Amino acid sequence: MSEYVDVEPDGEPIGLAVVLPGRRYRPDQPLLHFTVGVLRDRGWRVRTLWWEPPDLEPDATAAWAGAELAAAVGGHDGAVLVVGKSLGTFAASYAAERRWPAIWLTPVLAVEPVVDGIRRNEAEQLLVGGTADDIGGWDSELTEDLPADVLEVAGADHLLEIPGHAVASAALLGELMDAVDDWIGETDLIAD
Repeated sequence: MSEYVDVEPDGEPIGLAVVLPGRRYRPDQPLLHFTVGVLRDRGWRVRTLWWEPPDLEPDATAAWAGAELAAAVGGHDGAVLVVGKSLGTFAASYAAERRWPAIWLTPVLAVEPVVDGIRRNEAEQLLVGGTADDIGGWDSELTEDLPADVLEVAGADHLLEIPGHAVASAALLGELMDAVDDWIGETDLIAD
């Protein structure tokens, strides 16, 4: 199983946000590091997972990611928000079964278990991806048919960066964090 690092908000947490990283994209890398900060600032206790993922077929990867998410949530009985980056989006079916809201960063839309999980989730979801993502298979037409808010970045790759343009990538990161912050603030993520 994974190791966890918890980040506490000031004051009483409104719920538990679980951050599932990518295969090689760790929670301390820019996109996830700043997402954790936004969640903390919004009052969430944030649990980041540090994992060593196995090489499995898509259905088995989805089962493995779901088990990782289940273990991370443990006995928490309050509000849960899931944030998945790339490989972490394989937990979409597990989140859907529990109607947990989610932020899917560069979802792997090239595999059916991820798309099916996003499609079945009745909770609020945000999909964030770039048109130059040739790893996750970002599909603009497909995202239009999914029950989620979509933030598509023209020219961004699987890291949600603009290849060959460090300054533009840094500016984009700020814009993405503003958008995630706005979405969290404007969306009812706490189930009654």
